[in-house]
Amino acid sequence: MNAYQEYFNKSPSKALATTDKNGNPNVCLCGSAFMLDENTIIAASGFFDRTEKNIQETKKAVFMASQQVKPKYWKHYEKTGEQQFPAGIRFYCVLREMANDSPLLEKIKVRLKERVGNRIPDNLKKLLIFDIVEIRKLNF
Repeated sequence: MNAYQEYFNKSPSKALATTDKNGNPNVCLCGSAFMLDENTIIAASGFFDRTEKNIQETKKAVFMASQQVKPKYWKHYEKTGEQQFPAGIRFYCVLREMANDSPLLEKIKVRLKERVGNRIPDNLKKLLIFDIVEIRKLNF
């Protein structure tokens, strides 16, 4: 597992940003996202209709994974100018495929169940598979 994969998979907060064919943006939380390997992000889909529509129109998406940044981090940064870890990382992607009934989808549901218990919705029926094309740290 490389450092980006570890960062992404351990991040408590992940967002998925898309645009429609006219460039109108949409951002949603995406707790099911998981970096499968250094080139692939997968996510279960069920609640984000606008996001799915946008991805089907443009195939492009950006995931942002972020860590919890505590005041101690910012004090250190203000004093030294040193980032102890990236506050967030952006993963620019292109949709490879949208799959139904994939074995990977079942693995994601098991992973989500570990995090949120039995509240996994039944409508997580699609698996979005993305190819990563660029990775950029958040700058501040």
